[in-house]
Amino acid sequence: KTGEIIETLAKISFVEKHSGIKCFDSIDLLNEEWEDYEEPKDFWYIDVECGVMCDSTDTDLQDKRYPIEFMKSIGNYFETKEEAEKAVEKLKALKRLKDKGFSITLQCRKGYAWLEANWGNLEGDYSDVLLLFGGKI
Repeated sequence: KTGEIIETLAKISFVEKHSGIKCFDSIDLLNEEWEDYEEPKDFWYIDVECGVMCDSTDTDLQDKRYPIEFMKSIGNYFETKEEAEKAVEKLKALKRLKDKGFSITLQCRKGYAWLEANWGNLEGDYSDVLLLFGGKI
């Protein structure tokens, strides 16, 4: 019902109601609220050789050039075409920012840490920064 994915273990124990842990008295009650997660059979990825979005049903994936676990490990695995398109737009935004000299560095001093931005020559156009990091101007 929540769309959340959790790992759980079955254990009989006494848990006080105020602990924030949800308890079920039976497997039937658990099943009313949760179900087993099934990995989607089809997914989208960005073909690194030609830079286009592809459906996992494309023949390229069938020759195992792109193992699914590898695709997941580098973040090149999307459940929908829209998610893949958004990732492509973010990659393009990152490239535009780098070309304009934008960078972020981590500064540390006396136990404190903060991020410092070099805005380069963005000339007041922060749309790519907002696309990548969110926020408001």
